[in-house]
Amino acid sequence: MKGVLYADSAIEASEVSVEETELEQSLTRSLPPRASRPQPGSFATVRRSTRTRTQRVATPVQARSTTASQQKAAPKAETARQRVRSEIATKTKPKIDAFLYHHRALFQPLLPESNYITKLDPNHMQPLQTHVEIEHQPAKYVVAQAHYMAQH
Repeated sequence: MKGVLYADSAIEASEVSVEETELEQSLTRSLPPRASRPQPGSFATVRRSTRTRTQRVATPVQARSTTASQQKAAPKAETARQRVRSEIATKTKPKIDAFLYHHRALFQPLLPESNYITKLDPNHMQPLQTHVEIEHQPAKYVVAQAHYMAQH
């Protein structure tokens, strides 16, 4: 490259040593095409499993053995959450079902033909609890209204 001038000096290319050109080349970096570069925040390479498909898929015998070992595990201690859920299942749910079945004429027009209320068995319903509307405050209970609810 004889006769080429560098922009920042009046030195010809022949006067520049080989070490300087190698240094310049090492300082400038060449990037691969943008599509092959990893995106910021992503992993550079994806590791593939070395196992074959047959090694990864559990056989029915293996699946049964894990299920059997899970069944042999000790029962869990009873927690407050479990007690609440069992109470809902045994006490609250039948009351809800009885209410829905008793008032099914109100709900049926709003529901599709196949729905929960049509599947309820009337033979297994507990009696509906009747509620009485009160007209005045019971004597034992004293309730003070909030300042914003009090009539002026």
